[in-house]
Amino acid sequence: MSTVYRRREEELGGVRKRLQMTIEQSVAATVEVAIERWFPAEFAADRPHVVDAIRQRLLSNDPRGYAEAYRVFVYADNEIGGALQSVTCPALVITGVDDVGSTPVIARRMAADFVDARLAILNGLRHTVPLEDPSRVNAVLLDFILQR
Repeated sequence: MSTVYRRREEELGGVRKRLQMTIEQSVAATVEVAIERWFPAEFAADRPHVVDAIRQRLLSNDPRGYAEAYRVFVYADNEIGGALQSVTCPALVITGVDDVGSTPVIARRMAADFVDARLAILNGLRHTVPLEDPSRVNAVLLDFILQR
C-alpha cells in the first residue's frame, strides 16, 4: 500500500534530494515537503489534528536513525530487484491516483511482477490512503480477502 518498487532514475531524483537534505540539514528540512506531498489541501484543512500527528511523529525521529532508514529507502531497489516475480501467493497492491511518490505507474509495475496480484488505484487519494479514506481502503481489503 502506497509503496515503491523498481524505481527508475527519474523516479529517484526527489528521494535522493530529500535524503541529502536530511543528512545536511535535519529531518525537519523535509517534513513540510512530505506533508504537502502526502495530504491533499482539503484533507489537511479538514483534519489538521491528523496531519499534525504525522508531522510530530516525523519530527520525533532520531535524526541519525531516520537518515539511515531513508538511505535504505533510497537504495533498496538495487537489492530487491525483481524479487516480487517469485512471490506466488495472492497479493494486493494499493495506491492513490494522486500519489506523487508511490505512483500508479509504480503500482502497476509492482502488480505486474507478482504472479497473482490485484491492483487498486484509488481516485482522489494521495499517499496516506488509509488515513484519507479508511472506509474505501477497508472495502478494497475486505473484497480482496473474501474473494480468496
